[in-house]
Amino acid sequence: MSTKRGNRPTDIGAMLSLGNLDAAVTARSTPATESRPRTAAGELLAERRSGLESENARLRAQVGDLQSEVQKWSDSLPVVALDPDLVEHSRFANRIAESFDTPEFREFKAEIQAAGGNVQPIKVVPIPGTEPLRYSIVYGHRRHRACLELGIKVNAIVENLSERGQFIEMERENRGRRDLSAYEQGLWYLRACSPVIPAEKGGPAGWALFGNMSEMAEALGVDKGNVSKACQIAELPDAVLAAFGRPTEIQFNWATALTRARKLDLPSLLSRAADVRRRREAGEILSAKTVYTLLTSPAQVAVEQGAEVELTRADGTRFARLLRDKKGRTVVEFDAPLSSAATDKLVEGLVKLFQ
Repeated sequence: MSTKRGNRPTDIGAMLSLGNLDAAVTARSTPATESRPRTAAGELLAERRSGLESENARLRAQVGDLQSEVQKWSDSLPVVALDPDLVEHSRFANRIAESFDTPEFREFKAEIQAAGGNVQPIKVVPIPGTEPLRYSIVYGHRRHRACLELGIKVNAIVENLSERGQFIEMERENRGRRDLSAYEQGLWYLRACSPVIPAEKGGPAGWALFGNMSEMAEALGVDKGNVSKACQIAELPDAVLAAFGRPTEIQFNWATALTRARKLDLPSLLSRAADVRRRREAGEILSAKTVYTLLTSPAQVAVEQGAEVELTRADGTRFARLLRDKKGRTVVEFDAPLSSAATDKLVEGLVKLFQ
């Protein structure tokens, strides 16, 4: 432990011999074998002994707590202040460049500046054979980038980890953060399960950390369905991603409908995506939700004869299906009977649509 914070466990261990204390408590708590007291004095001694046993139990609990505290400090790693120029992005980095060009990141950087540095340290691994010693980020890319742009040192924990260990720690640290998009996670998951392809054979190279998605999901302790949705978003055609302006705005629960639209009629989906992009380039402001609707709504999807499209709520549950019969007529079947009020609204909407 080279820092002041790291010295604390050593000092505690030197000042307090928990093994001796534990032995003393054990000695006090072992009663001598004797016959049952029959006199008033004997009863008094028994009462005192009972009190001592209670006190010993309390001391044992305190010893256990102190041992746990010392072990926690002994196992902790020191936080060191590093020159951010000596810290490199991990090859497993799960953020794309545009993540550092948002109002949210600028606000985040201002918070770090106001605090005088990153209060929550990043984690790095040393890069062997570098002089001066350089480091690769395990997690904390945004914190590092903020400190780099501010020109201040970045607080970090240094630990040696395997490549697979780095990936798992990075995923677990980011899991509770809302700012990592489905698209970024999907790219990350795909590369983790892709084979390593030499650059001379055209790459891009995967990392080959896991044999398949199921193995990865189990190792990370994440839901396989969420992994699948993230990968579906990352695998969308470039034209569809470009239609959103920022692919990081695509939501997890949009994956199913976007994938369905791609499988039903890819040329039509690409045509709609190109139209959305032209509207954006012409200056029209379209939210990500609007783009999603334009690309996936049944009115926009060219349904093959006899095929059907599920109509779903925002939470993904189906309420109806749309299909075309052999004569090309459009039929909408609702999963449950409509109330009178809902029927009136439906009729009103259809009248407006065909006026």
